[in-house]
Amino acid sequence: MASGNLVSVDGVHVAYRIYGQGPDVEIQPDDSINLRNLLVEILTRELDVSEESLRSDESLIDFGLDSVTAGMIAIELGDRLNLTLPFTLLWDYPSIERLVACLSRYAGYVSRL
Repeated sequence: MASGNLVSVDGVHVAYRIYGQGPDVEIQPDDSINLRNLLVEILTRELDVSEESLRSDESLIDFGLDSVTAGMIAIELGDRLNLTLPFTLLWDYPSIERLVACLSRYAGYVSRL
């Protein structure tokens, strides 16, 4: 559901930006590989873990995710995708698999606007 610049995906409100530069990573409705790679890049750096240790279905809380880090990751992810994401995004979707699914559905919705 869209309202102005706000889109709701599974009850999580995400604002999309209609100004400035495009996203660092182009996302299409079915392009989960780029999203996953971007998430892994950010998560390995912010959580100080190796890429090999991250499992797509494992909770990020198990890797030491706290609220401050979750907010910082949401901000960076939003900046890189040219979106305004809620600070609670990683709590609402606490695994790589669930984040990619959410953002893929969102990308599909926005591409139809």
